[in-house]
Amino acid sequence: MLSVTIFDFRIWNLRFGNLIFFQIIHYTTIQYTIMGLMKIFSGSEILAQALQIKIEAIGVDTVLKNNIQSARLAGFGNSDLAVEVFIQEVDFGKANPIIEAFRMSI
Repeated sequence: MLSVTIFDFRIWNLRFGNLIFFQIIHYTTIQYTIMGLMKIFSGSEILAQALQIKIEAIGVDTVLKNNIQSARLAGFGNSDLAVEVFIQEVDFGKANPIIEAFRMSI
């Protein structure tokens, strides 16, 4: 998680040597979640969806990237493209047992 604080302030240049005085009027802290996605599977659409269902059952969000469907919708087909499953890097420890069990079963 990344926190960013934004300050609105006034600056007074009060001719006392090189001193600059300022007053903070308002500040806001915004928190961002940085998604570091990691690819955990690449293969057929059926296997990718099966893994996605198993991982989402334990409460880990997934992202499914369907390169086959993207190519078909763009007007060109390619048989060597695959469907990829991604999860956030921070969830890998929780999802790793499911991933390994899935890989051993195929």
